Amino acid sequence: MKTLLGPCPQYQLEPFAYPELWDITDNMVANTWTPEEKGVGPDTATYRRLQASQDRTDQSKLHLFNTLWGQLTAMDQQRSEDATIYFLLFFMPEEVKHFLIRLMWEERLHTHAYRYVVRSFGLPETGPDSIYDLWKTVPALKARVEYAEKISRTVEDWWTYVKHNALVSEEYPLALKEDLYVALVFWFMIFEKVWFLINLSGPLQHMARTQPAGGQAEFEGAAKQLYYIARDEYQHILGGSHIIKHYMKENPEVINERTAKRIQVMYDECLVLELDFINECLKVSPILGYHPADHLETAQYF
Repeated sequence: MKTLLGPCPQYQLEPFAYPELWDITDNMVANTWTPEEKGVGPDTATYRRLQASQDRTDQSKLHLFNTLWGQLTAMDQQRSEDATIYFLLFFMPEEVKHFLIRLMWEERLHTHAYRYVVRSFGLPETGPDSIYDLWKTVPALKARVEYAEKISRTVEDWWTYVKHNALVSEEYPLALKEDLYVALVFWFMIFEKVWFLINLSGPLQHMARTQPAGGQAEFEGAAKQLYYIARDEYQHILGGSHIIKHYMKENPEVINERTAKRIQVMYDECLVLELDFINECLKVSPILGYHPADHLETAQYF
């Protein structure tokens, strides 16, 4: 019988041990979209108008957009590179790899969408003001990227240990299994379910739904890009929740007071980082009808 950590017959697709992951992947393929077909036409004029404006509210909207985009461009690449690659090293069944590889492809599609908006708006792509390097210079953005890197580095170190000692899955120490469990919870239930979903469905969507006096709703095209990205993320979370449930069933020893405390601490720390991020987004001035306290409450709900 196949298990997540193996052993599994090499290159054997069926019979499936996790058929729901194959079905979820099929749904992901059926939902394939491209950034260009959604378009951001009127948003370009909106962005340039905000750039030229000295109005404090307009400057606040511009800062919010740039901060949000600067964070998302880094985090989607990180989701693809750091987390999924390391999970692919440990999880053996082909249907699980199938899901994870599709997830990687979709995160790259999301990177394509962010770049499409960046180029449409004419945001700096290189140099000291590059939107892609914003996360390195803004503490509230950098802190989240580095927190996620710390989680992935633990999994990477364990893989090095496994290969160096030529371990098979039956020989994995409990500490390795616990760290892998905590990493799964972080990447699927916090990074994607909390950080991604609240940022994809929060402040920019609010601006797109809110029509200024005498004008049109702002950033509707960019908000639509985020809507489709969020739709993809829901499938990632669904697949991830199945992996976590199977992992817990197959490795019940990881469910203990130690991991429960670690996950609670991680959850609390990540909510603090989320509050720091939205405060950074809104630091120029509040956006009418959108407040950090409401944002945090939504994050807690997710």
